[in-house]
Amino acid sequence: MVIAVGIALSKIRIAGIFLGATWVLFMGISFLPYVVMKIIASKFFRNTYFEIYELVEGACTDPPALSFAL
Repeated sequence: MVIAVGIALSKIRIAGIFLGATWVLFMGISFLPYVVMKIIASKFFRNTYFEIYELVEGACTDPPALSFAL
């Protein structure tokens, strides 16, 4: 599904330029997992924004962002 959405978005033209595989990588690697995690955490587990932020940064093992979240 992620690849299909990325391919569909890659056909969009912005200022006369096709973005191509950039959208596939952006949707599959960075954008879609975070959106899915936010929806699940906020709707089903009733987590706050800060708890979700800590989950995302902890999963990415990004020490500066994790220390900021704490």
